[in-house]
Amino acid sequence: MRFLHHNQCFHSPLTKLSSLSSSFNLMGSIPLCKSPSLVFLSHISSSSYCSWQRNFLYRTNLLLHGSFPVQPMSPRKPFSMKTNGVSPFTSHANVPGPPDEGLSSTQLNVLRKKLEELNINTESCVPGQTNHLLCPMCKGGDSGERSLSLYISEDGGAAVWICFCAKCGWKGRTLAFADGRSSYGSLGQVAINKKKRKITAESLQLEPLCDENSKQGSLANLLHKSGFTSSQMQYFLSKNHLFSRNSNLQDVESSVAVLLSFGFLPEDLVSMVLDCPAILDLEFLKKWEVSLSQIGLHSARNMLILSRRFNLDPSIFHRTVNFLKRLGLSDAAVTGVLEDYPEILLSNEQEISRTIEFLMGIGIRRDGIDRIIRSLPRVLGFRVDGRLKSLVSEFEDLGFDQNVIAREIVREPKILGTELGELSRCLELLGNLKCRNSIKDEIFRDGAFRAAFEVKQRIDCLCKKGLIRTEAFKLLWKEPRLVTYEIENIEKKIGFLIHKMKFGIECLMDVPEYLGINFKKQIVPRYNVIEYLGSKGWLGSQVGLREIIKPSRLKFYNLFVKPYPECGKMFGKFVGDNETKSPSRHPIGLWKVFKPQRHPESREDTENMKSFMKSLVK
Repeated sequence: MRFLHHNQCFHSPLTKLSSLSSSFNLMGSIPLCKSPSLVFLSHISSSSYCSWQRNFLYRTNLLLHGSFPVQPMSPRKPFSMKTNGVSPFTSHANVPGPPDEGLSSTQLNVLRKKLEELNINTESCVPGQTNHLLCPMCKGGDSGERSLSLYISEDGGAAVWICFCAKCGWKGRTLAFADGRSSYGSLGQVAINKKKRKITAESLQLEPLCDENSKQGSLANLLHKSGFTSSQMQYFLSKNHLFSRNSNLQDVESSVAVLLSFGFLPEDLVSMVLDCPAILDLEFLKKWEVSLSQIGLHSARNMLILSRRFNLDPSIFHRTVNFLKRLGLSDAAVTGVLEDYPEILLSNEQEISRTIEFLMGIGIRRDGIDRIIRSLPRVLGFRVDGRLKSLVSEFEDLGFDQNVIAREIVREPKILGTELGELSRCLELLGNLKCRNSIKDEIFRDGAFRAAFEVKQRIDCLCKKGLIRTEAFKLLWKEPRLVTYEIENIEKKIGFLIHKMKFGIECLMDVPEYLGINFKKQIVPRYNVIEYLGSKGWLGSQVGLREIIKPSRLKFYNLFVKPYPECGKMFGKFVGDNETKSPSRHPIGLWKVFKPQRHPESREDTENMKSFMKSLVK
């Protein structure tokens, strides 16, 4: 073996031998084994310098075969120190030993200084880990990100780095104790011994599923089989923690089977459970199983939810049904009350009797009361003193007698659902209308009472679409023809305006004529023409609702249809070469009636005509 000579002379005291030995770069050669340095080392007492020899040999082995592996220059065995008979200790280059903590810290400090000379900031770097820093060469590029990856070995003796910026790519390595120079471009020559972390359940601190989680999973599977979607199931479980924790899965499964046996569809079952999860109580369903067979499915749904919420007994249901039948209501009326007004179970029987008596007192007969209750079941919940008397008194103050009031209530029971003062304002609007007499006659065709209620229905329709009540009254005053139109027609026009034409409901305040013109003959053709011209880019500017609806039919034709022949069929009035074809004033074949009658000509008539013509020629 041979030594690459150190840049200092080997004449220091033995106390400095440890620090000097770290500066040697050992490579294999046999002749140098007889060097005085080795002979001198062999005479050192093993008892006093045993630990020093271990550290020296360990670092020598680390440099040769550890973090910086190099190919041996000689095929012979690596350097080993033989005993000379004085010391019984025999060492080998591969003898393992723990690194000295003081030496490791010294290496790390030296390595940090070398890295700082390269402008690599190592303040936050941890040995044995990959550190992401700002590259001193490219400064992170345009994005300024930390693109430099620096790895320092665990003992602090070496470091490798590489910049992952595409425009930079700077990479290199350096050693703590070498010849004082950094070497670049040999990143792969430094072996980084990273510790592979073995992932176990203990390292992740995982715990086995508790009974609550497994129970919730089983409940989720049961709900999924019952018709719940993923979103509905997630919403149900998040809102009902106590139910999922305390419920019995077997009882829940039995409850679902009972509800399905009643004839409910899966979507009805999902709706019921979402509205009232406690409806899955098996004991409750068994109590109501007999009672539910006597009513319809829709009634059963409402009754079940109400009864479970208020913990009602089936006997209350039977008592209420018998009471309604004693009042003279038909089975259809009783079913309607149970479906739309299940709160009847909690109502006072005396108040219900007073309501029936009041309606009979204003002139409504039994069959009329049955019709009213079928159409408006909630009327049984109206108090006589609080609402019904005040409403009838208002109608009488407007000048209507009880016969008219009773007739109109039977014809349209929703009149009893109007608020106080609402019908008075509708009548006031009708009195201030400024329109043609023909429109007024159409509005008041069935009387003022019915006309006022028709106005009220149109106002409610406009308010549902987004207008406030004041705007709805103003719009109806501007366009009185709305009172004569069906509510379905108004809703269709507003839906087309919002969803198809992409205009807001507030545009009707500026163009109320939109609701007054014909939908199929004017609104749709005009929109099709404007939409076609806009798709072709032939519109100079944006066309609003006013420009579409306000012009007359002829003016709209001259502006948007006549210059573009392809819009003729789209507009509907003109076809072919955009010429108007006026229809014939008379039916086909009527010209034959106006054809003059032909009389037979005699020979005398012929001779007379010839002689007359000859006289003219002369």
